[in-house]
Amino acid sequence: MAFDVSNISKFTDQVSQELVKKSVLSGRTLEYVTIIPGVKYSTALNILDNTPVIANASCGFGSPTGSVVFKQRNILVSALEVKETLCEKTLEQYWMGKMMKPGSTKDVEFGPILAESYVEKIKLANEFEIWQGILGSTQSTYTKLDGFLVHATTTNGSIGATLSAAPHTSANIIAHVDAMVAAVPEAILDREDLILFMSYGLYNLYTAALRTANLFHYNGENGSDYITFIPGTSIKVVATKGLNGSTKMLLTYGANLVVGTDLLNEEEKFDIFYSRDNDEVRVNIQWKIGTQIYFPEYVVVNY
Repeated sequence: MAFDVSNISKFTDQVSQELVKKSVLSGRTLEYVTIIPGVKYSTALNILDNTPVIANASCGFGSPTGSVVFKQRNILVSALEVKETLCEKTLEQYWMGKMMKPGSTKDVEFGPILAESYVEKIKLANEFEIWQGILGSTQSTYTKLDGFLVHATTTNGSIGATLSAAPHTSANIIAHVDAMVAAVPEAILDREDLILFMSYGLYNLYTAALRTANLFHYNGENGSDYITFIPGTSIKVVATKGLNGSTKMLLTYGANLVVGTDLLNEEEKFDIFYSRDNDEVRVNIQWKIGTQIYFPEYVVVNY
């Protein structure tokens, strides 16, 4: 009895780019940030900033005043991959063998099942990397690219909120969040996309503290999907798995965070196919991803 995996090849060949996009661009954080496609290796984020000088009306132009400044911040993407070999004969010894109909194994379609599993795993890996990644680090678990926490530091101009550093407890988490809100620059307070990102654990700690402190005034209705608002503000609180295991929080407007990828390159692929030469199923998934921040000075952190 043989396991005919022709369906796997057919499935992934038809939707290869669709699966690449799904695995790279559909993570939770990516719903809120700026996505820049077509980055082959590195590209500059061009930023224009001008300072006009307002004066009393008069004839002529006189001496020029004010300035227009062009700035650049480079975004570097890392080329990542998953390459694996799978022997279908081992399936017969486990629960998957029950799915193989005697003499009719062509009805078994593991392609979609495998593809969805890889998509979910890559999405999760990307979430951690775009937040906690430190390129080439020997100390961090996530080493494939520099994440937002690398770019958002006081050294780079971000605002370190006072009285908001860990350890966080039920007694101080509200004060820690309020300190970050108080540190938000007035220039962006009127934006509608201000977001405080934190881990799922901190989110639970924070919302539990709100329920206790507000004596049922805060009922958590907006938190069914680990998304809520800081009471009395328009700032959204979003829990992301990318910060799980970390006590760090980051507050800025969503469009200020940038994720670069390619998705226009034939090198980016999502293939699960049967190799007749090697008599095995092969997985070859290629993608590129990197992060940057337009204005670190508009980011508030607690570290």
